[in-house]
Amino acid sequence: MLNSDKPIAKKEQDFFQRAPFAKRISNLINNRLENNSISIGIYGKWGEGKTSVLNLIKNGLGNDVYKVDFNPWLFSNEEQLLSIFFSLLAESLKSLKDSQGKKIKDSLLEYSEVIGGVTSLMGFAGVEKVTNAVKKISQKSLEQRKEEVGNALVKSEKRVVVFLDDLDRLNTEELYSIFRLVKLTGDFKNIVYILAFDDELVSKMLSKRYQGEGRNYLEKIIQLPLEIPKAQQYALRQFCLIKINELFKENNCQFLEDELYEFEGSLNLYISPFLENPRVAVRFMNSLGFAIPLLVKEVNLLDLFLIEWIKVKFPDVYFAVRDNRNLFLKNYSSDQKNYDFSNPQYTKEDLDIILDAIYQKKNSIEKKQIQRLLTDLFPNLNQPIFGTYGKAYDSEEMLLKQKICTQDYFDRYFTYTVIEGQISDVEFNLFKEKLFSESLDDQSLSIFNRHTPDQIAFKLHVLVKSLPEDNYISFSRSLASIAYRFPLDDGFFSFLGSFGTITYLVSEVIKKLPEKVRFNETKKLFKMAEPIYFSWELWFKFHPKEENFIGMKWFSEEEYGKLTTLLFELTTKNKTFDELMNELPRRYKRDLLKIWSKNDKRDIFTNTRRFILKDKESPLRLIKVFSSWTSSSDRPQPYVSGFSSLSMGFLTAVINRNLLEKRLKEVYGKQKAPRTNNDRDPISDEELVGLYQLYCRNYRRNQRKKRKEKS
Repeated sequence: MLNSDKPIAKKEQDFFQRAPFAKRISNLINNRLENNSISIGIYGKWGEGKTSVLNLIKNGLGNDVYKVDFNPWLFSNEEQLLSIFFSLLAESLKSLKDSQGKKIKDSLLEYSEVIGGVTSLMGFAGVEKVTNAVKKISQKSLEQRKEEVGNALVKSEKRVVVFLDDLDRLNTEELYSIFRLVKLTGDFKNIVYILAFDDELVSKMLSKRYQGEGRNYLEKIIQLPLEIPKAQQYALRQFCLIKINELFKENNCQFLEDELYEFEGSLNLYISPFLENPRVAVRFMNSLGFAIPLLVKEVNLLDLFLIEWIKVKFPDVYFAVRDNRNLFLKNYSSDQKNYDFSNPQYTKEDLDIILDAIYQKKNSIEKKQIQRLLTDLFPNLNQPIFGTYGKAYDSEEMLLKQKICTQDYFDRYFTYTVIEGQISDVEFNLFKEKLFSESLDDQSLSIFNRHTPDQIAFKLHVLVKSLPEDNYISFSRSLASIAYRFPLDDGFFSFLGSFGTITYLVSEVIKKLPEKVRFNETKKLFKMAEPIYFSWELWFKFHPKEENFIGMKWFSEEEYGKLTTLLFELTTKNKTFDELMNELPRRYKRDLLKIWSKNDKRDIFTNTRRFILKDKESPLRLIKVFSSWTSSSDRPQPYVSGFSSLSMGFLTAVINRNLLEKRLKEVYGKQKAPRTNNDRDPISDEELVGLYQLYCRNYRRNQRKKRKEKS
């Protein structure tokens, strides 16, 4: 929806209460008894609606009035100005009776020719033109010719109103020519001139020619100066409200009641006091009309509302924000530093330089308004602008609300599109609807073809903050069914990866379920999870040792035991021991073997014995299941860093110690253990074998010592 800046032509289009003013001028002309010429000035600033008022005046004039629109842009010199004006005036009277109309037309054209000749004479024009002008002047005086034209107009009983608009757009010489024209023809009877312009601007321009007396000169030309009524803030506000309402309906924008109050409050606080004229209001509505269809459901509409207003009213502020992204998003609080090493480390002084340059061009009221707008849009600016920290806000809540003060949404407000690599909220909302209805299909899952699992997991993380209780179960089930879409990362900070994120989200949602349904729902998730290690992650997170801050356990020991049994059955179903050792991620193998040992010790010993005898690599692979693993920022991929006595205990619970030692000696021979074992530094395969062999020797030594002490 775009609003034309075209002037209105009918009273029904008058949003700003100009019709009574225009009607009064029309009535004054319609009811005027005198036939002498008069010049009326319609004064107003740029954008206040002068042309609209002229149109309303025209519509109010009677049928016996001839209306002449004279465009001051059509001439290139004064002679042409006079010729065009009188030709236009004569043409407008052609509907008079033939003889009468012809007489007036001839008189007007002859007068124009004489005036034009005099002008040429003063400007030293061609000989032929000067000769003709001198000849005509000698036959009749200018006053006689003017009187003839005036008498013809009176006799016709027709009045002429000449409209001249946009005079303040002319240069000084062109402006002088127009006023000279009005002065030359000002004695014509039954002619009214209505001139629309900015009187302050025109007075300054004329003062350059008349030694500072531009206003006095203007007063000699204009007999009735009228200031256009200033559009009232209430009317401008109502215009904006009507247009915004139309815009919201057209784009199917939906708001909570509180959000509508915020819109109205922002309109009253930030915009209404600065709506100087109708043109500013129209430009603002057009700016919104362009942006909202592109960004509806992709950004916070209130923030878009304010940033588009800044663009219209304070363009220098708009460009300062747009071009200094990190400067306006930075947290300036003293206890939080900017550790984004890919960007400059901005300071308050950097911000002050930009804002001070803006403030120098603004009055005190505008400065305060800019400060309030910026701190409303960017709460972190309260500290550098006002010296206060303002109201603390939740960054995840800001993301959920699609606010401009977040890294993820900032650029959308200035590019009018979703940045490549980001997920469209419209697209994500369609995915979310299918997620909530447990009806994920190929179309909804195509989001994974366009975006990374990390990006989708992050959007889901933000979503959970406002997840309705009615969607807890559907959300959890849907994520369990597509967990395979989120790859398991085994590296440094893997818990922050997409798989770690979604398992955390599901566990947090399940914890919020009523206790009477939590256990059964978790069992369903275990059964439907794809892949099975999604269930393993939930099992870890629901472990009885995982308590909240008030010591609440999510499941009883009995319930957790049942979940453990179910998990073991699901994991080993239709899978051989070798397949599990090859396919199951490393982080789950140790617990699987421990559970297996408790369920059937003989079976686990049989499987591990066969496994280590299968090939040369298997013995070490089994040891590594129970080894200490480490990852760090400089070594993101996990590596073996140690093998403790505790590890030895877990390992010997699933395999015969002596058999494994014998098998390792066959493959690796006798190896030395590392001098230190701090579980931080990487150790080689040989050192790992040496550690196991060392523990075996120590174990035998301790056993001999115990037997000796006993004997």
